[in-house]
Amino acid sequence: MHYRKLTFYSLSLGIVLLIQTNLVFGQDDKKEILHDVFANQYTYLKKYISNDHFMSLYKTQIWTNNLLYYAGERKEYAILDSLAGLYLAALEKLERPDFVIRYNGVVVDTLLTGGFYTMWRYPMERTVNNSVFQYREEHLLSSAQFLYLVSMAVNYSLEAPPGRYSNIDSLVQAYPEIILAHHYRRWIFEMEHFQVKGWGCIEGWYNHYEFLQMKNDVRFARKKRYCGALTDSDLWIIAGLCEMMDANRRDSAKVFISETDKALFRVYLEEAADILQSRIDIKRIKTASGTVAGFAFDEGYWNHYPDYRYERYEDTLFPGERRLKWRKRTSSRTAWDISHGRRFFFAFQSVIKAAEVTGVHYPDSSVLEALANQLVYVIYDKKQQAFRNFINGNNGWYRVGYHGEGTASPPWSLSLAALEGGWLFLGKYNSDVNAIHEDMIDLVFHQPQKMSNRYGVYYRNYEPEYLDFSLESNSRLRQLMLLQFLPSVML
Repeated sequence: MHYRKLTFYSLSLGIVLLIQTNLVFGQDDKKEILHDVFANQYTYLKKYISNDHFMSLYKTQIWTNNLLYYAGERKEYAILDSLAGLYLAALEKLERPDFVIRYNGVVVDTLLTGGFYTMWRYPMERTVNNSVFQYREEHLLSSAQFLYLVSMAVNYSLEAPPGRYSNIDSLVQAYPEIILAHHYRRWIFEMEHFQVKGWGCIEGWYNHYEFLQMKNDVRFARKKRYCGALTDSDLWIIAGLCEMMDANRRDSAKVFISETDKALFRVYLEEAADILQSRIDIKRIKTASGTVAGFAFDEGYWNHYPDYRYERYEDTLFPGERRLKWRKRTSSRTAWDISHGRRFFFAFQSVIKAAEVTGVHYPDSSVLEALANQLVYVIYDKKQQAFRNFINGNNGWYRVGYHGEGTASPPWSLSLAALEGGWLFLGKYNSDVNAIHEDMIDLVFHQPQKMSNRYGVYYRNYEPEYLDFSLESNSRLRQLMLLQFLPSVML
């Protein structure tokens, strides 16, 4: 396949693409665009991470994890140093409170910390019993997601030549204690931050080790099966700890973990491996050339959870109450959506990488091979040049009413998460993913209108809203998409 060569000039808001025909769009072109986009958006990213809002950590991971993985694997230390500088900016937002405020969906209470732990807290407002509470809260998902990112950055940074990159050196000096002592050890063993009471499940607060033990007990999910479902926060904490354990193996002086803590962390990771093995199901997929291994995760655990009510409703009309009854009659074993599924590749490869030091050997590479097969033969539709919304191949509506009446993600709309979310790194485990790379390059650079018609479409007030990925718009939206997409087709 031949691509039009892209040349460009940097402007304050982006890149103007001037297209010349009949030249191959090669690796050097991708690299040049990637470097220009990153340089162009760097000031914005650094400003964004300093916002006093929990999404600042959450989105920083989404926007930069692919680039970090690419830079680490290719030993592009200049990029890694720039990313380290970005992550260091988050240190300014750390607080050391005497207590934390917890909310379980029913009541607000406090947990004393003694002023020992540093953490990120952001403004929250809750209405409880007709009273409005305004306070600062540690948003666990955002913190866990960001700390996974920084744990990976620390691990890769230990491979860089010491003394040559100031941000890398500062990152390795500043973050290990914050990650390990102030967050992972606190979350996993020392304090009770986790609950599912807000979902109408069991009472109580738990540390994360207890939380995984409870989820591994079928009685925990007896009332509602999703009470025992694994979440993105669970995967991020497990995977981030694996990165730090592997970093300690590389350099135990710079990333110090006491032998006592190391033993405790191994016990925790054994529990994590046990529950992951019980939730991963390697299925068989029939293809034109035979049968291959496919992937399922926590299948059926999200049955009856509101976000998944319309997983099998693939009509273009906005779902209504009549369709809700239809969904209940044809209920199946629900699967993760592909947006949340962007955690799988990163989390599993982190567990695999650290197996030598953790002693945990599952998931292994066969799981990532099955995930790659699932992407190629079930999730992706070559004719539509788009991805189905759920990893089991269902393509129904997602999160109907999540942001209010008339809101939802329609069929195909989560394709943007597949494009941006690291799924395309799976080419290492199935070479047929490379054909999807070519399809996506064609879509992004030659058919942006087709992309805008499906990728990221969202309904508000029962009407679809479309994202503008056009070359002419040259928007920040498009550039952040490129920042996530390009690294995943360059390894």
